[in-house]
Amino acid sequence: MVSKALRRLGVASREWEYNRGPWGDIIVWRNIQCLYNDAKRGVCRGGMFAPPYWTFSNALFWTGRLRSQIEPWGKSRGLTEAQRQKVKDANRVIRAVLKLVKLFHSLGLPWIIENPDTSLLWHLPFLRDIVRQPNVVAVRSDHCRFRRAWRKRTRFVCGNIEADDLHNGGRRPFQLQGQSPS
Repeated sequence: MVSKALRRLGVASREWEYNRGPWGDIIVWRNIQCLYNDAKRGVCRGGMFAPPYWTFSNALFWTGRLRSQIEPWGKSRGLTEAQRQKVKDANRVIRAVLKLVKLFHSLGLPWIIENPDTSLLWHLPFLRDIVRQPNVVAVRSDHCRFRRAWRKRTRFVCGNIEADDLHNGGRRPFQLQGQSPS
């Protein structure tokens, strides 16, 4: 959605999504290298990262949680082989994202990581530590998607972005409620 919105504004944007094949998979080394080179040359001007969150979910009641606050990289015991493989695959994506975030942060490029507010992703040591860095802020937002009646609280950890660009200019937010045909 971010890339689509940027393109509507006339800003060139690329999407990296594993289900688009090997050329869109962020864990493929040549794709990471391409992003690294583009960032260092100034061709890539920032990044919005929304890594898959379901293995980081606190709400896996039907299968049991795959991670914990103490073991955010995955539980060491009690997982089936299939669950271990899913955690391993998700960890490869997260490691690629964190590698890119480290690069973007060191170059002063804007970056954002998005995940549900209750995601166990936020318990990874790197993410716990980076929110204490200068030029990094965590922002929470409530939104509904697909016309659901429940709130979806989302956290965005943002680096190298002006605070005025992350907030509503000090105005008190208003609560949306009810229905409207528009």
